[in-house]
Amino acid sequence: MIKDVNRGVKYNIPVSFYGRSGGMCPGVEEIEEECRKIFAELS
Repeated sequence: MIKDVNRGVKYNIPVSFYGRSGGMCPGVEEIEEECRKIFAELS
């Protein structure tokens, strides 16, 4: 799936994945924290 997204954006922007196994959904706070980490790496 990541490869498909990378192809879709023509490798012009970085693509990240954050998920869990077993069907557990992350909470809002966890998603926000991960987004902040990714944005910090891009800066």
